[in-house]
Amino acid sequence: MNRTPLRVELDVFSGRPNPAWQLDDDAAAHVRDAIASLDRAESDRPLPAPGLGYRGFRVTDQTESSFTVFDGVVRTSELSLADPDRRIERLLFANVPPEFADLAQSLAPEVGPADD
Repeated sequence: MNRTPLRVELDVFSGRPNPAWQLDDDAAAHVRDAIASLDRAESDRPLPAPGLGYRGFRVTDQTESSFTVFDGVVRTSELSLADPDRRIERLLFANVPPEFADLAQSLAPEVGPADD
């Protein structure tokens, strides 16, 4: 199991740095396991429009491999994975550090309620 940390960036601002943080090994493993359970997307949804507002997450590992998570799709450079329940986005929102909690709370309704 890959237990290296992941750097997460909440893509929300224009003209100033986006909030970013590192997931610990356990949270990173949980995200990777959830992504491994996804199927290929039948078709891509459009990418978010540039500008202000929630545009998903950018996630990078120590090898500089990255993927984006937005609107029920996890995109790597090679493929798109379907996440119709937006589970990966909710996992990333659940791991927002306290200093960004107010911002994340204001954006979380765009993703929908968390699974109970």
